[in-house]
Parts: sequence; structure tokens; C-alpha cells
Amino acid sequence: MDFYELRHFCATLLLEMGARHADVAVQLGHTDGGALVMEVYGHPSEDGARSRLHAVSEASVFRARRAASPNPPHPPVRDAKRLA
Repeated sequence: MDFYELRHFCATLLLEMGARHADVAVQLGHTDGGALVMEVYGHPSEDGARSRLHAVSEASVFRARRAASPNPPHPPVRDAKRLA
């Protein structure tokens, strides 16, 4: 693996781990605010795309179940005496 392959691998890994394009651009020494990183690395990996779709699906199912619940959870009530 040469330097540029290692650089590409590192950038791809950072993006898959959730780093912002602009932050990866800074690490690579770019000064365009992430435009080149977005152009080169903007394509989602198959595993990354699958995991994001799964997360969205799980969140949608959770919201649907919570909305259908006859007794939706309420925020905790704070004890005024404890706060004083």
C-alpha cells in the first residue's frame, strides 16, 4: 500500500466513522471546506448505507410503536423540594 492508498483509506474510514467532510478535509490538508472530499469520497459504502438505512428503520419502528401506545411515556416530574 503506497502513501496515497493509505491516505484514501484513512479518509474513507474517518467518513464511515461519522466524521464531517470539512473535518476530514482539514486532516488531508485541503482548504476548500470539504468540497473535494465530498466529490471524491461522497459515495456511500455499501455497509455504511445499509447500517444508516437500518438505523432509520429502527427509529421509525420505535416512533410508530410509541405513538400507538395507549400510555405514552411522560417526562419525569421533578420534585420541587429536592431542587430547593
